[in-house]
Amino acid sequence: MKKNKRRINTFKNWILARDSASRIAPVSKYYSFLENEGAPELSRREILAIFDTIDDSSTFYKLHKIFDYGKYKDAGKREFKLSTNYKNSSSEIRSFIDCLSPTRWDSRNEIVITLDPQISEPLFSDEKSEDNLTTGARVIGLSIPMSYSKKQILDECSKLVDRWIDGSNWGEKYKTDFFKYWMKAFLFTGGKYDNFQKSFESAFVEWLRISPKDDASQAYLDLLNNSKKDKLRIKDIIDHVNQGIKEFGIDLNDVQGGDRLLSRFGS
Repeated sequence: MKKNKRRINTFKNWILARDSASRIAPVSKYYSFLENEGAPELSRREILAIFDTIDDSSTFYKLHKIFDYGKYKDAGKREFKLSTNYKNSSSEIRSFIDCLSPTRWDSRNEIVITLDPQISEPLFSDEKSEDNLTTGARVIGLSIPMSYSKKQILDECSKLVDRWIDGSNWGEKYKTDFFKYWMKAFLFTGGKYDNFQKSFESAFVEWLRISPKDDASQAYLDLLNNSKKDKLRIKDIIDHVNQGIKEFGIDLNDVQGGDRLLSRFGS
């Protein structure tokens, strides 16, 4: 009998445990279901931490080496905004502008990244900012599902920068082609702290090697012509480019020879 009583007590305990579980199971079950339905709720600190991770990624770290952009992080709006106005750009971009004198700047001057709890797939946008109609700010944006992992977020942000590059237009085709080659070669290859092709002149020599001969010759001729406007500032760049042309045996359709001849009979 003692053994049977012990079994009954055990059964009663099991009943109590079962009843207790049944009272809370529906709430726990449905709460878990609803929680998994949408994106997890993130605190402001967690949202800012995601933006800091993007900002510190290889692509954006390098981008900041080229553009001294302003940064705006708003945890409330879940928005990370960058301003890429060329007037605040680094010496490399200014060298590009001085040496090749592009006739046009048509590049989105704001990059906006938003974390969105309502979407399941990334959404890109390319438009004029409604908030900055008076300033003419042009925005390329990306909304990322808040449920994405850190790696997924960084991958999508790199795609956004790639779209920003592809959407740039510097007037002449060869200048636009050079800019796209330069930015992609620097931002998407090598390590985070790799400065290969960061400088305008190094990237320019590499581009001369792979570009069509007519484009390379025209680009080099523009470089020489613009150097005459500011000899002291651009002289070092031309010396570096000439060293690269000689080292790699780049054929520029006698542009160099013609320039030397003109210089000999110049002032």
